[in-house]
Amino acid sequence: MARQTNSVSVVEKAYGTHQFKVIGYNQNIYSFPIRSGTFNIGGYDWRLVYYPRTRSLDEIDNDDYIEVDLELLSKAEVRVMVDLFFINQVTNLPYSVACTNEPMKLTRKSVWATCDLMKMSELESSGYGRDNSVIIRCDLTVILLPDVPETKSMYEIEVPPPEMAQQFGMLLEDMTSSDVTFEVGGKSFHAHRLVLATRSPVFKAQLFGSMRDTRMESLVICEMEPEVFKVLLHYIYNESLPSMDHGADRANRHEMLCHLLEAADRYAIERLKVICESMLLLDLDVENVAMTLAVAEQQHCKQLTNACLEFMEPPEKMEAVVATDGYNQLKRDQPALLFKVWESSVHRRSSKETRADARMA
Repeated sequence: MARQTNSVSVVEKAYGTHQFKVIGYNQNIYSFPIRSGTFNIGGYDWRLVYYPRTRSLDEIDNDDYIEVDLELLSKAEVRVMVDLFFINQVTNLPYSVACTNEPMKLTRKSVWATCDLMKMSELESSGYGRDNSVIIRCDLTVILLPDVPETKSMYEIEVPPPEMAQQFGMLLEDMTSSDVTFEVGGKSFHAHRLVLATRSPVFKAQLFGSMRDTRMESLVICEMEPEVFKVLLHYIYNESLPSMDHGADRANRHEMLCHLLEAADRYAIERLKVICESMLLLDLDVENVAMTLAVAEQQHCKQLTNACLEFMEPPEKMEAVVATDGYNQLKRDQPALLFKVWESSVHRRSSKETRADARMA
């Protein structure tokens, strides 16, 4: 049982509204500030400050303007969002005159100032200034930063990794539950019809198709080596390949991969086919490229075929390949494929020359 600690942090918000009515604002000819009463929102004390008859920041504009500030009175650092309104005293509807789009940080005695909210002349001619009074509404959203949460100790029950792949692999070794036997090159292999049919459409047709023989308990596999069929079964049950390292004998490994590619194509196991292509590509060298090309062409592996042709493109590589036994066998068994090698080489060189001429131009 593994030990684990756990903590939870939650950011919350507090909302509140304060309405401040200023009476006799027009008589304040000296423009001294008028302060609201203290109000508390989110656990912090606030105050509005009203400044009549302030000058515009625009030096050309000589009109008097209204300014309203928000002041934090508490000794704290607070993040807050503000929306400031004038209330139309005819319709009683609010009119937003200033707001913050994102939380701002205020500390004690710091001020959120709003300049040039509205001209005094406009206030007096509209419904916002009435009977020598103005009503200001301030909506606050206070971001409540959480305290450092308490860390609690708890226990976690460790769940073991999935076992199905391992159990299927063990199933291959269990001959007591098998229901079909394959005879390959004088060796017998026990397997399970449902597993094979699930993994390969070819096996499915052989074992459960309309032409199957229900009494048939043994199938003979021709033109395949026992070791190749053994690796094929291992992949079917385990979705992975066994280790195929043969020490310094790299050629044996490459030959096994070629035969396994043929088997994967024969039984339509597409992922195994791609795995073999990828491993053959990594193993590609002068000695085996001709044999690999022959297998790739036969199994319609276009990517592997192109990789082999590109590998042989440089003249020095091609000269070395021509001297190998694999090339001689390719020339003897598939002479038409050599024409494809030559044609590809000419085409690639022509393309390179065309690109070089274009760059020089």
